[in-house]
Amino acid sequence: MTTQKILKTILQTLLVASAVVAVFLLPVAKMPSPAHAQLSTAVEIPYGGHELFWITCLCSKNSLHFIFDYRTLQVLPLVYQPGSSVLYLYYNLFGRYFLGSHQPSGECLVLVVKICVPIPSEGTMGSRPGTGTSL
Repeated sequence: MTTQKILKTILQTLLVASAVVAVFLLPVAKMPSPAHAQLSTAVEIPYGGHELFWITCLCSKNSLHFIFDYRTLQVLPLVYQPGSSVLYLYYNLFGRYFLGSHQPSGECLVLVVKICVPIPSEGTMGSRPGTGTSL
């Protein structure tokens, strides 16, 4: 066999192999993975930081925690709602540091004289994955 025929055979083999790869692997590569689908539907925002102080919301039967978020370098007022917010590590709500996720909705109502007054918050401590605290 001459050198030209050998090169032609190698080139044809590579062409067929690349066509097979393109036919079988490219459609799989373009399909979204389940992780992407879960990320697009998730509405919880991650946070983590040091708790500055907290107050009890008597009218709404929850508590409002003011956490200095290290990610955004801002104070986040987050509502802990019993029954919907998930806690980890011995269900400790009164730790020093918080790490978790929050939903962008939540309400804290405090009693002022005889009227319930809302205090603005950034949201409610979440349930996916939830919130963990230090001891």
